[in-house]
Amino acid sequence: MKTRRLYPIVALFLFLFSCSKDTPTPTPDPVAPEVVEPPFMNLNTSLSVSSPSVEVEEGNPAVISLQLSEKLSEELAISIEQHTDELINVVNPEDYSTDLEFSVNNGSTWASVSNGSVAFPKESTTLQVRFSTVNDEQLEVHESLWVRITPNPSNGITLSNEAIADVKITVLDNEENTQYFEGFMTFTIENNSNFKLKNISRTVSTTQEKAWIDQGGLPQELLDDIRFLIKSSPVPVVEFSAKYDTENTTLGSVYNLGVGYMDDSDRWVLNMNLAYGFLDSDLEQPISYNENGYFGNTLVHELGHILTLNYHNQINTQISEQASCTTFYDDPYGCMNSDAVLAEFNKAFYKEQEFFEPVAVTAYAETNSGEDIAETFLFYVAQDSIPEAFDYSSGALHKINFVKNNKWLKDFKQLSDSIHLNLDLDYGPIDYKVGRALGSKPSCIWSQKEIMRAVEARR
Repeated sequence: MKTRRLYPIVALFLFLFSCSKDTPTPTPDPVAPEVVEPPFMNLNTSLSVSSPSVEVEEGNPAVISLQLSEKLSEELAISIEQHTDELINVVNPEDYSTDLEFSVNNGSTWASVSNGSVAFPKESTTLQVRFSTVNDEQLEVHESLWVRITPNPSNGITLSNEAIADVKITVLDNEENTQYFEGFMTFTIENNSNFKLKNISRTVSTTQEKAWIDQGGLPQELLDDIRFLIKSSPVPVVEFSAKYDTENTTLGSVYNLGVGYMDDSDRWVLNMNLAYGFLDSDLEQPISYNENGYFGNTLVHELGHILTLNYHNQINTQISEQASCTTFYDDPYGCMNSDAVLAEFNKAFYKEQEFFEPVAVTAYAETNSGEDIAETFLFYVAQDSIPEAFDYSSGALHKINFVKNNKWLKDFKQLSDSIHLNLDLDYGPIDYKVGRALGSKPSCIWSQKEIMRAVEARR
């Protein structure tokens, strides 16, 4: 029994002895020394824009994106300026805002540009600039302005391209517009008197064209002359197209849409080069409208074409083939009635008859019989008096007397009472003078191909 009682004592002793032993301390891991990165330093970069031109539909902001090739350790100041130097299709002040905004986070947020200056933040490579445009209801050209970007490096910054070309901003008008090819403004004419703007050219080549488009119309005195002319026409003039071309010697032209539609209808279009109405005969110095009478001369000339080529009383619509025509056939208009102006005119003057010079009233009249009768009609209307023609008279005077006695043309003499005309630009009135040699010029009468092209443009 004594032995068994010793067992617990021995076990306790052994337990206490084992707990009294020291526990070894672990060795700590070595601490790595702290690495200090050197500060970012770069003062060399290049500046560019994403595109040298930006197009934006009116009502949307115009956005210009700038880029740096390398991040900089200092801010780069940028000056921003809007201007319209040397632009013709210039934006109107009311069509855009001069308040600029910028973004340095790809457009997430925007801030106002102060005094035309903004800066690339340190270590940034992108910056955007924008301004708003106005969505209006006016038919306009596609208008433009420039944005000049000028870097102003400081604090040791060096740019490889300190000069940047101005960015061209084009604001695209969004009003409905069907562009024809005749001129910069086209009007429909209702009831031979009411002009309604139909379409414009989205780009023009002169400030004068731009000014008229911005005004939404042409000078009233010009429209009054055209209105008076077309009211005098026996057939409808349904469109008027205005050009302004100082490089083009064509003063005007007419054509009948009915030829292109092949429906024997009279739907005439009048095209006029307004440069000859507002510049001198050399197309250099401005003048008051039709001050020299040149534009008025052209209006009456074009009416002469309408009077002699219409389906109403000149063209025989029952004969379509030239081989079947026994009077006079005009391509593309067709076979003339037996009493038509051109039928009788060609019989009287284009059957190898000989006349004293001048045989035509102007050099242009010698182009063909169609231009001959139109120029002769002008001289009949413009001359104060018309001498009687005798055997020894010039061919030009004989032709003017032909118009004077023609039933389709003689009643238009009063046109000169309302439209200023001036024959001094074309050698003066025709009397008994002889011995004048003349040249020729291309005809202003449209061909079948040109008329068909005009019709297709309207479909």
